[in-house]
Amino acid sequence: MIRRFDETGNSQIMVEPVEDVTAYGVVNCKGVELAPGESVPMVGVVEKPKADVAPSNLAIVGRYVLSADIWALLAKTPPGAGMKFS
Repeated sequence: MIRRFDETGNSQIMVEPVEDVTAYGVVNCKGVELAPGESVPMVGVVEKPKADVAPSNLAIVGRYVLSADIWALLAKTPPGAGMKFS
């Protein structure tokens, strides 16, 4: 992830395929098939979607490499339920 971030300057979020998408944040990669270790553009995240509307079966596993640009964006983002950022 760090190598890919260094190569592209783009934030990286690790995902893995899961069977029960309703228990995770699930990413939308516009239907692109992802090979292990590969990095593809992501266009959105749905937190704990219903199985029939999940954009994929790729769940966020809590590993991130984020650019410094994220802080300005978070400053503009109001907290959601439980005063958390999602």
